[in-house]
Amino acid sequence: MISVLDLSRRKVLPRIAWRKIAGRILGKKFDVSVVLVGERKMAEIKRKYSPIGYPRRPAYRTGRPVKIGATNVLSFLMDKTSGEIFLCPVFIGREAGLFGRNFQEHIFALYVHALLHLKGHDHQNKNEASRMEKEEKKWLKILW
Repeated sequence: MISVLDLSRRKVLPRIAWRKIAGRILGKKFDVSVVLVGERKMAEIKRKYSPIGYPRRPAYRTGRPVKIGATNVLSFLMDKTSGEIFLCPVFIGREAGLFGRNFQEHIFALYVHALLHLKGHDHQNKNEASRMEKEEKKWLKILW
């Protein structure tokens, strides 16, 4: 089962086959809750639930600590057969062009990315990142 809740105050929900995609990647028995939130709420969730030490990691280019603000997507595995995904449409819309995508393509790709996290993939080291990227490309090619 899948539920989608839009708390982001967007007038139009992104046109994504949420259930079909989750079913293909995770299987039909996996329950997923997708919540679209604004930047303030996303920053709050990130602060509250990100791993300890995460806010202190240096920024990629500057080497300075990162301010804990919003992010594009967060996913949380609740148990073996359920998880929750938070997407921030405003943030996603702003960064889509940096990835050479429009909003719809980018939110779709991030949804796939989050589902793969729920499936157990990660990108904490180079090997895991490489496996996850390969899996992500495979599913984007199949589903887009």
